[in-house]
Amino acid sequence: MLKNIRLAKKEMFEKNYKLVIVQNNRIIYKSKASGIKKILEIYNETPNLLKNAFVADKVIGKAAATIYYTSFIKECFASVMSKDAQEVLKKSDIDFSANKFVNKIKNRNNSGMCPLEKLTLKTKSNKEALANIKEFYNN
Repeated sequence: MLKNIRLAKKEMFEKNYKLVIVQNNRIIYKSKASGIKKILEIYNETPNLLKNAFVADKVIGKAAATIYYTSFIKECFASVMSKDAQEVLKKSDIDFSANKFVNKIKNRNNSGMCPLEKLTLKTKSNKEALANIKEFYNN
């Protein structure tokens, strides 16, 4: 039987999910949607899904890392993770790994920086970053 983060990674890669959440060696959530909107919805509506969870996420930028940090997840893996996300996660007890670390997350058409990465770039606290993320999706 695969355990936690290995199970999440396997499901993500084999079935092409963008997000897989595992608790107690069971997949409790999976999504093929791009972006962090699903993570934010879980954070706002069912935060217990994230607490002590193991998360495999296709892309983790600073915005996603901030949500994971404030959700008290146990471990996360990303295909691609930004250095700013890495810095957020280093300040926590969250174990993390990635196939590739990049300076910044790009937007979907690769013409510039991801809008949420840009939005959280200069924030001084996770609280401020989270408020900016929520405001972005409320507009």
